[in-house]
Amino acid sequence: MHRLKILIADDEKEARALLLYYLQDWNNLHIKECADGRSTLIQLQEFRPDIVFLDVKMPELTGIEVIQQSENSIAPAIILTTAFDEYALPAFDYEVLDYLLKPFAHERFTKAMKRAVDYIEFIKNKKTTNYLSQIPVKSGTKTELIAIDDIILFQADGSYVQIITADKAFLITTPVYELESLLDPSRFSRVHRSTIVQTNAIKSVQSLLNGDYILSLKNGKEIRASRTYRQKIKKLIEP
Repeated sequence: MHRLKILIADDEKEARALLLYYLQDWNNLHIKECADGRSTLIQLQEFRPDIVFLDVKMPELTGIEVIQQSENSIAPAIILTTAFDEYALPAFDYEVLDYLLKPFAHERFTKAMKRAVDYIEFIKNKKTTNYLSQIPVKSGTKTELIAIDDIILFQADGSYVQIITADKAFLITTPVYELESLLDPSRFSRVHRSTIVQTNAIKSVQSLLNGDYILSLKNGKEIRASRTYRQKIKKLIEP
């Protein structure tokens, strides 16, 4: 495994110390610390970390504002940390891999860290040249092959991902981030941390006041697209 670059962004010295203590279990790390949102944003650009432990409430910029201004999540794996559980659901509108509620135990930290490392290794090692043309889906004792051309939408549903066609829905266990790497980017676009849509299935795009979007699909379904993917969405609506 390559040397992982870790950025700890938290205005509380004790919180940073705890993360540093937990990270002693892991080898081959390059770790930097930040105590405010503005310096965190700078380090995202200059240090280019693999994993960021990002506090939600910080001086100058909040953790959410850092993500908003970092242009499509420069860091491949962001783990939010906060003492306030009301930020949990809004956080997942962004490209956030995990969420640690303070005070979090060593075991919970280890689970999040392992998930981040697995994600980073997948991103670093993916070498897709042939994109999927069909996806096998198990139904009882049978396996059905779903043509990529027939798929309108991939949407996370708990620990599963729904494959939605014009008239059917199927469940698979492949994570959304892995699917994204296996699909032709000229035909499919990730528009939310939980959603990949076939671009030809989009009928219209509506901007919302908070920066998000509503995508109306040709099958009549509407889906929410996150502002985190605004650059991709702009390309979809440009003539």
